[in-house]
Amino acid sequence: MTGEKERANEEHEAQPFQATFTAVEAILRELSGAAAGAEISRDSIIVGSAGYEGETLLGGGDGFGRFSVQIAMKLGCIPYPLEEVEQLSVKQFCEMYLRDSYPPAPTTPLRPEQYEFGSKVQAVGTAGDPSEFPICFSLGCARSGTTLFRVMLNAHAGIWAPGELHLAQFSTMAARARGIKPVLRRMPIPEIAERFSDSIDSTSSRFGRWEDDAVPVEEVYRELFDADPDRLIVDKTPSYSDSPEILEAIGSQFTNAKYIYLVRNPVDVIRSLVKTQLYKGAIEGFPPGMNPYQVSEAIWTANNANITKFLDGVPNDRQERVYYEDLVAEPEKTMRRLCEFLGLPYESRMADPYRENSGPIAAGAGDMYVHSFKRIENREVQPTFYPLGAKCKDLASTLGY
Repeated sequence: MTGEKERANEEHEAQPFQATFTAVEAILRELSGAAAGAEISRDSIIVGSAGYEGETLLGGGDGFGRFSVQIAMKLGCIPYPLEEVEQLSVKQFCEMYLRDSYPPAPTTPLRPEQYEFGSKVQAVGTAGDPSEFPICFSLGCARSGTTLFRVMLNAHAGIWAPGELHLAQFSTMAARARGIKPVLRRMPIPEIAERFSDSIDSTSSRFGRWEDDAVPVEEVYRELFDADPDRLIVDKTPSYSDSPEILEAIGSQFTNAKYIYLVRNPVDVIRSLVKTQLYKGAIEGFPPGMNPYQVSEAIWTANNANITKFLDGVPNDRQERVYYEDLVAEPEKTMRRLCEFLGLPYESRMADPYRENSGPIAAGAGDMYVHSFKRIENREVQPTFYPLGAKCKDLASTLGY
């Protein structure tokens, strides 16, 4: 057992700087159009803030957000601190990526008080009358397979399952504009344009009016429903489960909503949250010095505890639980069951969405590797590589792990 733990830890040790530099250099050549012979050194500036006037590889004062998404999709990391950097060199980025990407695994389990998760995403409340039109929310912790699941649902001609809308935790679109990360603010526009059968430019203008006029979020949902009533909206935004208040607001606003709860083995989710550095989006809610694996463990525990508690108050005929492990092992059987739950006929392409997807796979928020897959991969559950805390183990056991 000791040997297995050591091997598991070795998998997560930091990669050498040179290997990371080589990978970043290749990506920067592709993104910037630099010729093979052009020099890209460790001191080359990748992007600069709006006030930076020096030469950069990507150019433009808006480069930070663009680079964040592009590098995340290609290298597999989320460089959250970029917004705080005036100018970013190749060396800085490589060091930033290496610093916390593959930390050593902890040797002691989390204490109960360390699980307290102070999410930065809080419900701002809802306004207006409850909405009774059909809608479904796909709930699950980030890195639980939610993007794959969304792609499978979106392959059905009668379902509109966009990327991440990040709507339900806000009362108005103005509040959303103020409270959401810039890189996520307008990310849903291409898919919303498809919903309205409109151009991206026209939808972008519509989006701007929603924000300027502080349009209530429930009116936006209503417009999305009215645009194509025959295609069920499935809202997959993992951050909804960060806060009990968000889930309660959804339940109060959407009185006939259905819920699909996607759950995955905590060990695999923890590994993935660290590998992609998505834990960094929540790290400020924890005491300083927390190990990234333990931050990720607390995220999994908090998100799934919030979901299970919320669904305890939802009638059984309006909720369905899906295990990620079943989804990838038996996709057809799982999707047939879900179609029955949603009141829709089963469509075979749902079980093989990468071959026959009914619409474009959304870029941006979600799994940055989603475009690279050719098929659904049924991977073995990884062994536990460090001592999990009691809260995580108890909840995992309750969920059947």
